[in-house]
Amino acid sequence: MEIKNRLYPHPVLRENNDDYINSSFEMDLSYERDIKRLKLNISFKLNNKTLEKMILDEKAQYVIHIECPKTSYRRIITTTEKSLSENLKDENILGKIQVTSFIVVKESILNYENESFNSDYFGMKFNLEKGTILAIGDSYKIDVDKEKESLGNVPSIFTICKKMTTEETGINIEYNMNKIRIDLNISDYERYTQLVSSSNQFIDIINCSLIFPTLIYVFEKLKNEFDEIEESDYRWFKALKNIFEKYGYRFNQELFENETSLQLAQKILDFPFSKSLIALQFGLDEGVEE
Repeated sequence: MEIKNRLYPHPVLRENNDDYINSSFEMDLSYERDIKRLKLNISFKLNNKTLEKMILDEKAQYVIHIECPKTSYRRIITTTEKSLSENLKDENILGKIQVTSFIVVKESILNYENESFNSDYFGMKFNLEKGTILAIGDSYKIDVDKEKESLGNVPSIFTICKKMTTEETGINIEYNMNKIRIDLNISDYERYTQLVSSSNQFIDIINCSLIFPTLIYVFEKLKNEFDEIEESDYRWFKALKNIFEKYGYRFNQELFENETSLQLAQKILDFPFSKSLIALQFGLDEGVEE
């Protein structure tokens, strides 16, 4: 969102502009990657007594505009706090993200004046409507290089196989090979293939009921057999290592000892239970409409 060179009918505090004297407005931004998320840490530095009091009195507020052109994602965050953190979901970010800061009016104000106006505005007062920009701060561009291989995509490191039995044996998991194999009995396998081929809306439900417990099982094995599995150099192990390290985790036995397998599996699948509930609710709503 490039607006710094726009002309305004009232003084605006911004860099390389002399509408105000002895005043400044800055935004500091840092970020860190987590599994399936980008965490923004934001703080504001404002040097102008009138604007500071307006924010304190909640007549004005800080505004953060987040935009990702490749995904058409836009987000507006408003606050009167000097610092905040915000998590962006992995699905909303790709390529460049632009984060821009402002101070805007929360309510209409009559006869706005400021002790730090440039002398050109001496004695002038301004009527400001709600949403009027009072200050423009820093703008940051963040390059997001996303991990291409997704664990939500079953063929990536898992293979689903038919176990030639009709007995209710549940799922069987085999990890001593390049892909993690999940065995289903004949009827479960047929239902699984039918659901997968019929609609994408069932993917999140399948991930929750099948992939999620499989990951927990594999992570428990890594907790106890990490060195042995690492030496085997399985393809699924290398894929998991790339994904974890992409998000700033050291992929070693300590990781699985410090965090529970349940926590890690939920993070890496982007909290599958919530997503499966949404998918079920969507199906329920469609049924009610019919």
